[in-house]
Amino acid sequence: MVKKKIDIIVLGLINNFLYSLVDEMTLGVVRTSFSPLTRDAFDFQCGICHTNGEMLLEGEGSLQHSLVYPTLINNWMKEHADTTYPGDIMATNDPYSEAAHLPDIYMWHPIFINNKIVAWSVAGGHLRDVGGSTPGSCACDSTEIFQEGLRIPPMKLYERDIPNKDLFTVIRANSRVPDIVVGDIAAYHAACHIGEERFLALAKTYGWETLSIYLDELLDYTERLTRDEIRRMPDGE
Repeated sequence: MVKKKIDIIVLGLINNFLYSLVDEMTLGVVRTSFSPLTRDAFDFQCGICHTNGEMLLEGEGSLQHSLVYPTLINNWMKEHADTTYPGDIMATNDPYSEAAHLPDIYMWHPIFINNKIVAWSVAGGHLRDVGGSTPGSCACDSTEIFQEGLRIPPMKLYERDIPNKDLFTVIRANSRVPDIVVGDIAAYHAACHIGEERFLALAKTYGWETLSIYLDELLDYTERLTRDEIRRMPDGE
């Protein structure tokens, strides 16, 4: 297969569009969230992932949040590929399912083109309180995870745009500040849809077949730059 020649101008335009996309997701969260952890401390992250979950671009939040999505998405698709639909949003905060600590919720939303998942819009971050032995759910003296708060295994928070009301009821019942927690989740939910809408607009502009080639090239280009920097590092301890 002959690889299509890459136009460096088009590559730059697509890259800049993706930057604007995640900036809009990030600003959407900041302007609609309830907690100062989100609004002021930026303890959250938005981004776009490739089909396989690999991060294409992340926003200006806490960068460590983006590290969990490739594994979360891949694990989800191993078990639920046939039951993942447009409008779904999956969520988890469970460290034993490859998330971080319990106050961090991670949400991932499939982007479909021609009935096929081509990318993922992701958003999530630190919630104000998810129960546990102390307000804020960050006790330093816990001896087991059950003292830290509510665990949510990977499951659908929304299915085909319909909220999982039972799960929201459980989340509310396990938080000292339920309105703030649900408000921040709503902000992440909105960001996921912003990402989807803007990504589909980008795909419509260039066509998915062409865009997919350039997305792969952006990842390859990043790898080449990273390897070159590592080679420049002197040997040592």
